[in-house]
Amino acid sequence: ALTTRPEQRRPDEATATEPVHEGDTHMTTTDATVTLQGVTPYLYYSDAGAALDWLARVFGFRETARYVDGDGVVHESEMRVGDTTIQLSGGHDPGTGRGEGLLLIVHVDDVDAMHARVVAAGIEAAAPEQQSYGPRTFGVTDPWGYLWSFWQQVHAYEERKGGLREVRS
Repeated sequence: ALTTRPEQRRPDEATATEPVHEGDTHMTTTDATVTLQGVTPYLYYSDAGAALDWLARVFGFRETARYVDGDGVVHESEMRVGDTTIQLSGGHDPGTGRGEGLLLIVHVDDVDAMHARVVAAGIEAAAPEQQSYGPRTFGVTDPWGYLWSFWQQVHAYEERKGGLREVRS
């Protein structure tokens, strides 16, 4: 099997012979290198067709696929958000075990322009606020209960009261 010395690997690579986290023994049976390629949110909606339309109209997301049954009901679908794909499943409420407490962060280059777009679509949203950890943000809860937070990185993290500070390994 092909392996890469730790100092030659990219940060998004992990080998099966090295624990991803200290004490992790789940991946120790082979020398294969795995490259992490990304994460795709899979969101449950009671009416995926309506969600597709709402997300496109309010946020400007782009629909790329819609899979419907004989009655035209959307069961699976995909949208593009910048370079990210999100998938929507129809006929299911978000409910317990399916997104409850989920926060979806969308990185934007101009949070004020995004806020203006959302408000122009008739959605109430508090004005963007500067966060001590770097971004200016605002949030919107969609009609199905998902919380979407729009972030524009403005500056690096600043130490907060109480001594909370950023630590990177």
